[in-house]
Formats: sequence, structure tokens, C-alpha cells
Amino acid sequence: MRKRSGTTWTLGVPAATIVAFAVAHQTFALPSVIALLVGLAGLVGYFPGLLYLGFRSGRLRGLAGKLALAGVSAFVGLIAAVLVLVCMRGEFHRDERDRTSNLAPHPTLGHAPTMMPWAEAAGLKLEDTVGQNLETVDPARAQVVVIGDSVLYGWGVDKEQAAVSILAQEIRDLQVLNFSVSGYSPTQYLLYLREKLPLTRPKVVVVGIFSGNDYQSAGVTNWNGHATVMFVPEGKDDLVLWRDHTPRFNCIDFVSSSVLFYRYLWSWPDFTNRLLDLLCNAGRLDEPEHEEVLRRILRKTEDLVRAHGARLLYVLLPDKNDFGSDSFYALELSKEKKLKEILTSEGYDVLWFGDEVIASGIPAESLYIPGDSAHFNVAGNRLLAEVLRRTLAERYSIR
Repeated sequence: MRKRSGTTWTLGVPAATIVAFAVAHQTFALPSVIALLVGLAGLVGYFPGLLYLGFRSGRLRGLAGKLALAGVSAFVGLIAAVLVLVCMRGEFHRDERDRTSNLAPHPTLGHAPTMMPWAEAAGLKLEDTVGQNLETVDPARAQVVVIGDSVLYGWGVDKEQAAVSILAQEIRDLQVLNFSVSGYSPTQYLLYLREKLPLTRPKVVVVGIFSGNDYQSAGVTNWNGHATVMFVPEGKDDLVLWRDHTPRFNCIDFVSSSVLFYRYLWSWPDFTNRLLDLLCNAGRLDEPEHEEVLRRILRKTEDLVRAHGARLLYVLLPDKNDFGSDSFYALELSKEKKLKEILTSEGYDVLWFGDEVIASGIPAESLYIPGDSAHFNVAGNRLLAEVLRRTLAERYSIR
């Protein structure tokens, strides 16, 4: 038998490792992740093995060989430490105000509400509930449907203090349902409405657009360390999902929840998100495709609502920084002006809540949870509920 050359072994093993990494990089399935870890272990162990055999055979002599071995050993130790930190899970500390414990990975929505013990005890079925609060539809009444992310869900306040809950107490004619789910984007608003709107008889559908991140999150599959869904344009005015499903075990959530990322790297969110994009082959839209996708999402949402015989009201919800004088935020980070431009040019019926805050004379700072630029406190939720109630009465005669 022909003896294998040293070149074959030297190049073959790293090449096989790279192939294993590429497979895992593209598919994210559990067997591929295992292949990735095994391949990396083989890679970091291969070269120290060569050096060890060299010492045993006497081919490496003197100080140079020892220094080389020490250097490679240090490198291998670093790689091994990184792998261990990636495999170890971060210890998440849940805020006592957070009511978002009933969310789980979902194949087409990225994540979605799951059942809670109280709902199971009441005999409810998940498919018959709507929103993160697991509300049920009253078949004897028509509805006002409200959907958004954690802002309209009411993160940080009790359920009864959330704007939509207050609105439900004040409107007598119709049932008010809160479809909102923390962490959702305009992409998921559309997908969730497609799934749940047929359960209702909607008169008005209110869609909250948060200026702080709804524009950005509509163009990525990695949203701050969580796998989400993203549309890409197809044809003249259609949309298709970038990936047809999100595996329960996926690269983005697995890596971002590791000790390495959770405890150390998230101090630099921009860098960490880009690193996750690279490691997990995440999708990210560039301009002008990003804006075009959002415009199509808004149009598809309007078409869906009209198909159910309802009226559509978009509500632009401002980030606290949109009221400030930070020129860097206004020029580089804020999407409020961009969203106003899109919503206005498309001709939608829109409630500009930021303008209502200014008109009220109430300092914007006093309407947000301290240290939080996104979520309203009790006073902010109360003002939002009042403005929504007045708008629904004036524009749609709903009381």
C-alpha cells in the first residue's frame, strides 16, 4: 500500500474540518452543530498532535521547538476556552416586571405565545387564544384588534395598567383584543394577523409601529441575539420568507445565550450582532431593499385587514429619544422621520402619538419607565389609552 504523504495529512484534516464547519454554517440543524464542534475539536487537536509526534521522533530539537509547542498549546487553550464558553449557557435574570415567560420558539413566527398553567386549568386551547395575554374571542361581539410589540403588550406594568386593557374597559360597543407579543416586528404582525384574524369579526385593526426598532427589525433574521423571521421581495409587489422555518434549535439563540456572548460580548451590541450574523449566516437586508420590504409589509397588512371587512389604523409610537435634543441619535439612529415619510407617502390612516404627547404638555420623560426609552409607565399607558379611545370615537364612531 502506498504510504500517505505528510502533505496529504497536513492539508486533509484541516480541509475536512472546514467542510464540517461550512455544513453547520449553512444548515444549523443539530447534527451539523455536533459536526461543527467535533470538527473544531479535531482542528485544534491536530497540530499539537503533529508537534508531539515530532518531539517523540526527535525531529524537533532545542529551544525553537519548545517555543513552538508552547505557542501552539496557548492557542489551543484559548480556542478550547472559547468553545467551552460558547457551550455554557448564560444565566438570565428576569426582571420582576416582565410578564413574558410564556414565549417559545415557533417555526414560522420565530417565537410565539405558549400556554400558561392558569389557561390550561381553565380548559383553554392555544389555538383559540390570541396575543401574549392568551385572550379569548367573544363570538357574540365584533372586535377592535390591537397588535404591536412589547410597547402595546404593556411591558413593565401590570396587565390591568396596560393601554389596551384600559381601552377595553372604556369601549362599550366592541370587544377590544390585544394581539401584541413582545419582540415582534412588522413582519410578525402580518404573519400573526394572518393566523389569528380569522377568529374575529374585526371592525378596526390597530397596528402599533415603534420608532425605536420596528424599521430595523423588519430587515434582519438576527434581532439582538434572537432568531426571527424576515421577508424578501419577490416580483413586483410580493413577499416571501427568507427562510421557510426557524428550527427550535438554531445557531443564533444557541450562540447568543452562551456565557461568552451573554456575559462578555453584549457590552458591544453592534459588534456582537455583526459577529452573530457572520457565525450563523444570518440574513440582513441592505437599502433600498430594506425599505421596500417594509413598504410591502404595510401594504399586505392593509390588504389583509380590508379582506376581513375592517378599517386599519397605524399608530406611530415614539422612542423617548425622539423627544430629545441628541443630534447623533436624530441623525444616525432615529427612524421616526423615515417611518413618518413611509406612512404618509403610502396614504394610511395614522395616529402620530408623539405629536399627541407634545400637544398634551406632559413632559415625555415622565411617561416612560425610568432607564427605559421604549416602554411607557402607568401614566404613559393611561395617556395612550385616552388618545386611542378619542381617535377611535372621532374617526370610526366607536365608543
